[in-house]
Amino acid sequence: MFPYQTYTSGYKTIFGRKIPTGFIYTMNVTHDQMNELGYTQGLRFSELDLKRVFGYFEPLVVNDTYQFDDYSKYVITVFDGNKKAKIKEEQFPQYCNKAFDLGVRFVQQAQILKENP
Repeated sequence: MFPYQTYTSGYKTIFGRKIPTGFIYTMNVTHDQMNELGYTQGLRFSELDLKRVFGYFEPLVVNDTYQFDDYSKYVITVFDGNKKAKIKEEQFPQYCNKAFDLGVRFVQQAQILKENP
């Protein structure tokens, strides 16, 4: 995004058109921990920049993710591998659907942005 932003009043973009952009965050922390640790505020800067430069931004946040295929191979005392596996089993299909829906919204938003430059 940096080649397309200017260092002028309002930090205007020179990208030339609007496109939908987004991030899919996969976070090992829970939603509450994410907020408590300041992740949300820290990520907001990049999100606002993407929206300003490209015209549209939408995130998908997946919390409490499963990191390893076998937690017994690692020294981990702060996470319960069995609990993480259960969360993955329950959440992964839901978040795959949410990611698909995000893609659908991007296509819809791209059409809106194309019609209203």
